Amino acid sequence: METSLFANEERFKKQAQKAARSIVIFLICYFIIFILSLALAIAIMAGGFFIIASHPSFLTLLLGGGLMVAGALILFFLFKFMFSIKKIDRSDYIEVYRTDQPALFDTIDRVVQGTNSVYPKRVYLTNDVNAMVSYDSSFMSLFVPTKKNLIIGLGLMNSLSTAEFESILAHEFGHFSQDSMKFGSYVYQINRILFDQLYDNDSINRFIQRFNQSGIITLMMVIGVKIIIGIQFLLTKLYEFVNKSYLALSREMEFQADLVAAHYSGKKPFKSALLRTDLASFSYQETLQFFTNRMSQNLVTDDVYELQDYTMKYIASKNKIAVKNGFPDVSLDDINAYQNTKINIENQWASHPSTQDRLENIERIEHQERISNETPAIDLLANKASIVSKITKNLFKHVPYKGALVQVENKQFEKDYANDFERFAIDPYFNNYYRYTDPATRIKKKDAAVSNVESLQDFYSPENIKMAQKYGALVNDLATLESIKPKESGIKFFEYDGKKYTRNQIDALIEKLEAKKEKNEKKVNKHNRFILAYCLQKAEGSALEKSLKKALKQYEDIQEDLISKEQSYLELTEKAEFLSYTLEPEVISDEQIKFRSVEIDWKKYLKQVREEVSFETLLGHYLGQEFDKYLENERPLFNGSHYNDFVVERLVLILHNIPQLLHNRALIQKKQLVEIMKEILES
Repeated sequence: METSLFANEERFKKQAQKAARSIVIFLICYFIIFILSLALAIAIMAGGFFIIASHPSFLTLLLGGGLMVAGALILFFLFKFMFSIKKIDRSDYIEVYRTDQPALFDTIDRVVQGTNSVYPKRVYLTNDVNAMVSYDSSFMSLFVPTKKNLIIGLGLMNSLSTAEFESILAHEFGHFSQDSMKFGSYVYQINRILFDQLYDNDSINRFIQRFNQSGIITLMMVIGVKIIIGIQFLLTKLYEFVNKSYLALSREMEFQADLVAAHYSGKKPFKSALLRTDLASFSYQETLQFFTNRMSQNLVTDDVYELQDYTMKYIASKNKIAVKNGFPDVSLDDINAYQNTKINIENQWASHPSTQDRLENIERIEHQERISNETPAIDLLANKASIVSKITKNLFKHVPYKGALVQVENKQFEKDYANDFERFAIDPYFNNYYRYTDPATRIKKKDAAVSNVESLQDFYSPENIKMAQKYGALVNDLATLESIKPKESGIKFFEYDGKKYTRNQIDALIEKLEAKKEKNEKKVNKHNRFILAYCLQKAEGSALEKSLKKALKQYEDIQEDLISKEQSYLELTEKAEFLSYTLEPEVISDEQIKFRSVEIDWKKYLKQVREEVSFETLLGHYLGQEFDKYLENERPLFNGSHYNDFVVERLVLILHNIPQLLHNRALIQKKQLVEIMKEILES
């Protein structure tokens, strides 16, 4: 592929130039701030030395020493980024070599040559659904080229054909194949270093704790900390200025890497890989969750990827996704059904455009036919069974099993997973409409008169599905924003709809999304009432009318119950906060009494829930057993001298999973309600 293939992309060059200008402006401002801060730190340290030298005494030693430590703290802050090295934990990775994996390395050779890229220093295999080119970054990597390592997830190889897998590798290597994109990588490095200096301050906190031994020294260090906060304030403003241009460039880098991949492999393999990856990731997590739910049974497997393959195809069949050449043929609509959020928290450094934008971008190049290799990419591995077994064992070795491990048979997994899935799955008849919204339980007078409906499927048309998706996404995103808003969440940055936000911008974003949600909610509620009015009218006078009204009442009661339990649950968790602190025995005993006063009502309520439906049905075998044991246990959390660890651990588990239990209880009742609606609509 020619080096200059995308060199004249005006949009990319424009963003790269803007990023370059912002970097130059930043460096000038940073140099001024750095010199002034350095001079201030040296002056503070010199002042401390002068105080000690002029009037030697214990008091001046403390005072002068405190000033010198404060100055050293400022110096440490100014220079720490030069010595910071970001290393990736590879303890669970398996490094592979050309002699062991010739087919895999031949594939990598083709991609490196085809994209005019740099060959990776090392190649690792890991367990997840991912592929990335990574390296240990430091300040020196700005000046000395750092060799990249290729990390390949077996979950990805297991979900793609060889041609699709090559296209994903081409995307990753595409980030380093163009001269202009190499500049983008340089900007990326600077952005990471700035972020580390501003927000990764664990080393400074350890420094403070080490010298925080005297009241006077502590006071002097407060001065140093205040100065650092002032420096950070100025640097933050500069960082936001640089980051704004970087984000625009980052999106263009993704578009460019996509074009490299599509040009190398042809559009079809890259598009199908792009569309299937989310389903593959979801299926992989579903497979792992199966074992989490049965932890008490000590279930394991030698091949988690064979089970992932079954899970992926099962989910595809339930969502009417065709399987071609052994892989689900996922469409953009299918992606939207699973990606019911616009928030990205995990990957804060790659500002990825939406899948739809990426697909439209790929269409810019002329169609290039290539011979497509439809064999599974995982078949590239020599000694596949041995590699898969080793990776799977690495995956399960972190699970705290108690007792002998039990191998699950594939057929048993398939049967049990299908049962788990069907327990909460809404009938495909509704085209996933009720995945995003709840059915109405009441109608208004103006909704009562329903005109003839030409087609019942109009209720669940693509337009109405999109309306419900939009509403569901807003509900999910608002809940996520509320959860990451507290400082304790540890989230400093996140993306919403491809744009980067800081935590202090959450309130403004919530206000904006609340307005959108309210507007969309009116449309969805009106449509849901129309469906209910039609069902009531059609079922009038029949046995189904009685069944429908009973189900509506039950579902409405559960929804109201959920709302009423929210505040009670918050009170319960607040009363349990004493478990997180080191307290005197007398205080613990008092706090335990306060907690018990609230817990009694919750245990009574949970026993009522269990009479309606078993905990195992609601939460699976493992958690169901834990909830049953919790209700039957009468041992105290604290016996006067020490905690009962098993009782405390189980309580923490219960508190964590109560929201899921309540949610699943409502979901089962929702499923029963819409099944009656379906019976009416089809009658």
